Amino acid sequence: MFALFFGAFGSQFVLTQWIQIPQHRRALEAGLSFVPNAFASMVLAFANPRLVGRYGHGTVVAAGLSLLALGGITGALAVVAGNLFAVAASGFLIGGGVGTAAASCVELIMSSASPERAGSAAGVNETLVEAAGAAGIAVLGSVLAATGSYAWPLPVMAVVGLGTAIGARHSLRRDHHRTLSISHHDVAAK
Repeated sequence: MFALFFGAFGSQFVLTQWIQIPQHRRALEAGLSFVPNAFASMVLAFANPRLVGRYGHGTVVAAGLSLLALGGITGALAVVAGNLFAVAASGFLIGGGVGTAAASCVELIMSSASPERAGSAAGVNETLVEAAGAAGIAVLGSVLAATGSYAWPLPVMAVVGLGTAIGARHSLRRDHHRTLSISHHDVAAK
């Protein structure tokens, strides 16, 4: 969850600056550039339950984080090329990554707590999102300020996303195998 929103908020901050400052676009145009991001996030969030049922949380979270990383690399290349359409495409990938993985992350956080502690788990989830967003803006904004390049912060985000994807896939793989064996046991018992 932290890596998702670190990347989503941080990249949106950097790309918004790029659209408005060197590209000389209005704030409305910058905002409209992120419509593909929201669309992809919404569509893939609805697909999450089917994907989890087939592949498990580990694979789905890793795929979402990998899409986020791909969006970061695509965004960096788009900035270097000066291509606003490609920046919007990178937002589509980033939003797709968030939509793919966020529902699984929330489910894993909420299912880790007893029903009596659901409020606390929801608070942890929201704190993760807000802290990750603030950290993403601070870190990627610092890379932008230090390098003077709108492209350099995005590979940093991609590395965080891809590194977390590898860790999530590895650590959650056992969970999918355990879930499959439980469901096969339930079917056999019936």
